[in-house]
Amino acid sequence: MVILVKIVGIVILLEGIILLLNPKVMKNLIGFWAKGKRLYAAGALNLLFAVVFFSVASSCKMPVVLTILGVIALTKAIYILAFGSKARAGLDWWAARPAGAVRILSIIVIAIGLLLLRSI
Repeated sequence: MVILVKIVGIVILLEGIILLLNPKVMKNLIGFWAKGKRLYAAGALNLLFAVVFFSVASSCKMPVVLTILGVIALTKAIYILAFGSKARAGLDWWAARPAGAVRILSIIVIAIGLLLLRSI
C-alpha cells in the first residue's frame, strides 16, 4: 500500500508540473472527466484514495498529512457521487479560469504531491 501512495504522490507531482508548464492541459483533463459516467469514476477513484490514505496513515512519518488528504479525498468522493451535476458545474468553472489561475493551482498541486511523498 505504501508503494501505491508513492505512485499517487508521483502522479500528483507530475500533474502539477505539467499544468505549470502548459495550463491548457487543464481543459483537456476537465473535458475527459466531465464526459458521461467518467465523473462518477472519478468519485470512485477518490473513494479508493481515501481508503488507501487512511490505511497507510498509521505507518508513515507524518500520519496527520495522510489523514487530512484522506478526509479531503473522502469529501470529494461523497460530493461527486451525491451531487454529480454540481460537480460538473465546478469543473466548467475551473475550465473557464485563465492560465494564471491554473498556474497558481498547479503550484498547490506540486506542493501536495511533494508533501505526500515526504510524508511516506
